[in-house]
Amino acid sequence: LAMSYSKAPHYKAVYALVEGVVNEPHDTIATLGTASVVACCNYMGLKKELVLKADRYHNNELRSQERVLDICRQEGATTYVNAIGGKELYSVDDFAARGIDLKFIKTRLVNYEQFGGEFVPWLSIIDIMMFNEPDRIMGMFAAYDFC
Repeated sequence: LAMSYSKAPHYKAVYALVEGVVNEPHDTIATLGTASVVACCNYMGLKKELVLKADRYHNNELRSQERVLDICRQEGATTYVNAIGGKELYSVDDFAARGIDLKFIKTRLVNYEQFGGEFVPWLSIIDIMMFNEPDRIMGMFAAYDFC
C-alpha cells in the first residue's frame, strides 16, 4: 500500500484503517472480511446492520439459491438484490414463485482522479478511498442499474 498510495490524498487515514483491520486477530477469512466491511462503513459514516447468517438463520444444510430463499422467507423479504454475477446462479422464476422480486445490481463506472494519469477502473474500495472524500464515495454508491 505504501509503495502504491503514499502520495494519495487520503493515504494516512486509509492506511490506518487497513492496518487496524489487518492487525486485529482473525480466526477465519470471514471475520477478516466482516471487520473490513465494518471499518469501511464506519470510515464513510454509512449506517449498517450486518447479520451473519450462521448466527441467525440456522440453515447450514441448505446451499446456494435454496439458502438465499430460506433467508428471504425468514426475513419476510419481498425483494432480493444480488450482484450481477448472480444471474448465472439464481432463477427469477424460482424467486417469483415464492413472492420475491429478484433484482440484479450492476455498478456503473465512476471515474475519479488517480495521480493525474489515465484512469484505471474497478481496482478496489481501497483505491476509491485513497483518492476520494467519504461524502464523494457515498455519492458513488448511487451509480448503479438494476438488470
